[in-house]
Amino acid sequence: MAKAKVNMNEFNKSMNSLEEAFVQRLDKIEKAFVKTMKTMEQEAIAAAPIDTGELKNSIKWKEVNKLSYELRADAYYAAYVEFGTGPYVIVNKYDSYWQDIALPFKSPNPSSNRKIQAQPFFYPTVNKNIAKLRDKIKRILSKNEG
Repeated sequence: MAKAKVNMNEFNKSMNSLEEAFVQRLDKIEKAFVKTMKTMEQEAIAAAPIDTGELKNSIKWKEVNKLSYELRADAYYAAYVEFGTGPYVIVNKYDSYWQDIALPFKSPNPSSNRKIQAQPFFYPTVNKNIAKLRDKIKRILSKNEG
C-alpha cells in the first residue's frame, strides 16, 4: 500500500511566500506606471507648442482603475495640433493605432481652409515611454529588478 503525507504548514508557508513576492512585484509595477505617467505628462507639456498656454495646461494624467491610467490633452484643439489637418496630415507616419485616430483629420478636399501643420507632442511621448514601461515591467516580472 502507498501512502502520501502532506504537511499543510509547509504548503501554507510556500503559498505565503509566493503571495508576498507577488504583492511586492505588483507594488513595483504600480510605481513604474505612476513614474511613467508623470514622465509622460512632463514630456508632453514640454513638447506641446505654446500660444496661449491652454494646451500645455490641459495635459494631465490620472488613475482610472488599478493599473489603468490615462494621459489626456483636453484642449478642444489638441488633436488638430497633434495630427495637423487637411493635406498636412501624414497618416502613414503613425502605427495602426494612431493612424485610426489621425485619419479623420485628413480632409478629402485639399483646398479646404483647414490647413494646420502637425506639431506632434503627444504621440512621440506616449510611444517612447510605453516602450520603456514595457521593458521595466518585463524586468520586474523576470525578477531582475530589486
